[in-house]
This record gives sequence, C-alpha cells and structure tokens, in this order.
Amino acid sequence: MLRPATLTRAGIAPTRCLLQTPSRTSILARRFLTTETTAAASSEAPSVSQTAQAKQPRPFLVGRTPSTNFAVYQRAKRGGNKFLTVIKKVEGDRAKFKESLAAGLGINLSDVTVNNLTGHVVVAGHRKPQIEEWLKKEGL
Repeated sequence: MLRPATLTRAGIAPTRCLLQTPSRTSILARRFLTTETTAAASSEAPSVSQTAQAKQPRPFLVGRTPSTNFAVYQRAKRGGNKFLTVIKKVEGDRAKFKESLAAGLGINLSDVTVNNLTGHVVVAGHRKPQIEEWLKKEGL
C-alpha cells in the first residue's frame, strides 16, 4: 500500500538546495575561473607558494574526507601478493594528475593507472605515506 506524500509549506521546511554543500565542480569552477582579488591580498607581497600557484593553476583537484584527510587507501590483492594504493576523490584532468604523481614520486608511468569510471587513481605498491606527503607538498 502506498502512503500519501506529506506536503510541507515553503515557509516551514528549508529547500534541499539550501541544505546542500557546494559541489566539487563548483569549487573547481570557482578556483579556475575567478580572477577577483581583494584589496588586502593585493596590498600584501605574495609569498613564494602563492606566486607558484598563480603561475600554474592545476587542472586537477584532490578532495578530502570529512575528517580532512586525503582519500588514500592501501589494498592487498591476490592473497596478499599484490599491493596497491588507491587515491579517491580526484577531480579534473586525471591524466595530468597521473603524470605529475609519477614524476613527483619518481616511479614509472606504467605503475599508475586511472579508472575513469570510478575516478580512482591506482598506484602499484604500498605508497600511502609518500603520496600523502606529495599531496601536502603540492598544496592539494
């Protein structure tokens, strides 16, 4: 038996749009498409990290978990004989992320694969500490 849908008045219940957090695509769009500068930011001398980010905007973004950690996980497959590190919540150009990750860690490009369906980047071997350190160094 179907239950009748409850109708709420607009003044009582907030709309779903007001309760949602900003989507990752809107964060990416805001990050790469805005050119606004505040008066306080323009009066101060930019630091080295700010000028490096201003010169080369990254075409990718790595999201964080609700506990503000990176979504980097270690996996073991084939009875514990194959070790993998999975990076989740990668948005933007994953191919560029793969190239810069391989260059940053000093590993072969063939050791890093991208699953475009799930958005995960898989690295051969247990490399969680190195990947998290690289992500922090890159400012992601």
